[in-house]
Amino acid sequence: MKHQLLYSMLRQEAGYAVGCTEPAMVALAAAKAVEILEQEPERLKVVVSPAIYKNARAVGIPNTKGKGLNLAAAIGAVVGDASRGLCIFDGLEPDKEKKAQWMVANNAVEVSCNWEETGVYARAEAIKGKESAEVVLKGSHKLFRTIRKNGILTMPGYKDINRDEELVPLELLKEVSYFELLNMVFKLDTEELAYLEKGARDIAEFAQQVLAQKQPSLAGLGPAYQDIISEGIIGNDLLRTVRILTSTAVSERMAGVVYPVLTSTGSGNNGILVGIPLAVLIDFLQPPREKAVLAVALAHFTNMYIKAFSGKVSPLCGAVTGGAGVAAAACWLLGGNLDAIGHAVEIVLANISLMICDGAKISCAYKLGTAAEEAVIAALMASKGNYLDAYQGVVMADVDETIKMVGHLAAKGLHDIDYLLLSQADNVKKKLS
Repeated sequence: MKHQLLYSMLRQEAGYAVGCTEPAMVALAAAKAVEILEQEPERLKVVVSPAIYKNARAVGIPNTKGKGLNLAAAIGAVVGDASRGLCIFDGLEPDKEKKAQWMVANNAVEVSCNWEETGVYARAEAIKGKESAEVVLKGSHKLFRTIRKNGILTMPGYKDINRDEELVPLELLKEVSYFELLNMVFKLDTEELAYLEKGARDIAEFAQQVLAQKQPSLAGLGPAYQDIISEGIIGNDLLRTVRILTSTAVSERMAGVVYPVLTSTGSGNNGILVGIPLAVLIDFLQPPREKAVLAVALAHFTNMYIKAFSGKVSPLCGAVTGGAGVAAAACWLLGGNLDAIGHAVEIVLANISLMICDGAKISCAYKLGTAAEEAVIAALMASKGNYLDAYQGVVMADVDETIKMVGHLAAKGLHDIDYLLLSQADNVKKKLS
């Protein structure tokens, strides 16, 4: 595998987003459809996979007091500028929000879930009279599969409209072993990777600002943690700092804060998880800058590698794969060799591998906070030679086989989770209405 391929994959999977990436993806699809239609639509039709529906239905949308796919799609249509990418909610003017709310209230937006689709998938169709435009995003949050106008295919093939680059599937990472990937990452140009460490430091600083009440809190979780610390109920050591900062940042993002977050595998929450613990640990250990940058890259690529087996959006919570990334990078910062790094990953996977994804919402903050703290503990244990024995639970003969096992669990053992969660939520909604 060539290094240039890794750079392309990184640019694809680690970019900035404002708000949860699933509703942002739907808004992006709607915006592109309106661009292709070249006129204001009368109505929108949106179809998404169960995974996208699950992650977008209950999360706050920045610059609004609303939630849900209908509003996200309407905002995309009103903004009508796909060049904003996953930052499409940033700078949303009040008059455009009002217009989007009007579209939703007047049933101009229709959203449905296609149970035949899996992973990252969204289709948006903008309609005006007999004119229509349809776009499909698939495989990654910003990558268009097809574009049609009035039923005529105008753009086939995977392409990121904003960068004019072809999709680099994460599945390509399966061609190499985990340790082979790490050895390639260690040889990458740190100047090309520097933005990853900056993204980690920026989001850690944002969380600190919320805790210090210099930044208003939408979720209230950070200030609540600060009160508990002030009361002396819990301490404020490195592990607690990692947990609290991570939880604070995730809770604000899920509440709809307007703040750009560097994603990992297209997920802002994963970006927070692989970023904040390492920013804290780097400040504590003070490694050379090149090592600090490579550590953050190592976390991103570990997250990407495991998701190549488990899926980018799947029944498995991203806290599992992101936590493994943190453990790997932290272990390396602590002086661990490749063998120790592999064991650190295994400890995290053995610990939290069956944490399910039940959709994007405020409670993700607790799950990712748990993963952040447990990942650092795993790194500390592995760096001191405290390993798990093979063939116990999900731990197989080596880290590669363990990662494959977790992938099998996500694909086969948890494959009904989305259906059970969404059908139960719909039943409850019907009873309450």
